[in-house]
Amino acid sequence: MKRAQVAIARCPDYDPERVRAAVRDALAPFGGAARIARPGDRVLLKPNLLRRAEPEEAVTTHPAVVEAVTREFQDAGATVALGDSPGGVLERIGPVLAKTGIGAACERLGVEVVNFEASGSARIPLRDAPAASIPLARAVCDADVIVSLAKLKTHGITELTAAVKNSFGCVPGFVKAEMHKLAPIPEDFARTVCAIAEAVRIRVTLVDAILAMDGDGPSAGDPFDFGYLLAGEDPAAIDRVIYEMIGFDAARGPILVECGRRGLGVTDLAAIDVSGVPLAEAKVAGFRHGTELGILRLVPRCLIRTISPVMRDLFWIKPRIDPEICTDCGACERSCPTNSIGRDRKGRRIVLRKSCISCLCCQEVCRFHAIDLATSWLAKMVVNSPHTQGKRRDADPEGKR
Repeated sequence: MKRAQVAIARCPDYDPERVRAAVRDALAPFGGAARIARPGDRVLLKPNLLRRAEPEEAVTTHPAVVEAVTREFQDAGATVALGDSPGGVLERIGPVLAKTGIGAACERLGVEVVNFEASGSARIPLRDAPAASIPLARAVCDADVIVSLAKLKTHGITELTAAVKNSFGCVPGFVKAEMHKLAPIPEDFARTVCAIAEAVRIRVTLVDAILAMDGDGPSAGDPFDFGYLLAGEDPAAIDRVIYEMIGFDAARGPILVECGRRGLGVTDLAAIDVSGVPLAEAKVAGFRHGTELGILRLVPRCLIRTISPVMRDLFWIKPRIDPEICTDCGACERSCPTNSIGRDRKGRRIVLRKSCISCLCCQEVCRFHAIDLATSWLAKMVVNSPHTQGKRRDADPEGKR
């Protein structure tokens, strides 16, 4: 039986010394940075830089984690660069780096910052995915060692964004929007994410779960004091351990189910060796699901795929822009892959429901939390029906959604 190892290191906060010690502890079972990269290797750090956000918002990988990992690999003699593709189609990496504090850390340490949108790309084939091929950032293809620095957050489509999902950011921004358009259903989007993760050569993954995000992540949820850093060479195994830690049902996680289907990594908990903090001690209570996927799960997949145009007008779950909060910055419009952001008669930004595919790209990039989810009267009836309430209680007995 194929096995995997996942390390869990306790880290209560982002004190630099404590983070550095946790990074060393997490990498130790895999030989540390000196075994992962050789002197002279080009190491590319791939954090989660979804959008401009303060580190305390838990939207992005924390700069203390980036700095600690950078120092480990620089001490091993490697040359370290950092790159990502922020969530918004036109979101520039410079302002994101400045707001998150990662830019300052890179400057202090002499780390080259790579703009995935501007540095070129190389097209690679995808196996068993809605798209036959996809462009990857050239820096990803050229690196000797890729170190993924993921952030633990909930996600409206994939339930969680953690180790496996972080590979999606290796795709330049405009293409990511197209992938959402090609695969609007959770299972299809999970196929896309896993196909990309299968193609990207991640050497080791660390997940910043010191301060995580629950609720309506990956951008509009709430910071959650988690207190752990995880590491491993198998992203799927890391995600499986995280599911156990937060008490989510791994058998219903779109990405884990897809990883199991295509044989990507180890998803059987019995075949995962956990080192560091024992798994039983690392479990947390009260980590809340997001809203959209929870509602979509109440509807049969065949109905969502074949729903008639008439039914689409009656049953929908769509993002909604709060005009009292919206600043009219335009980030939602620029990020929408289906051009579904318009204006009402008063000139206020609205979501055009008929063309919206509920990918939540608009919500992900909104810095002002002006976008939530709205449901039709029929969707509300389904959600509030006795049968549905029973399913919700089975999935979430304490009602923490």
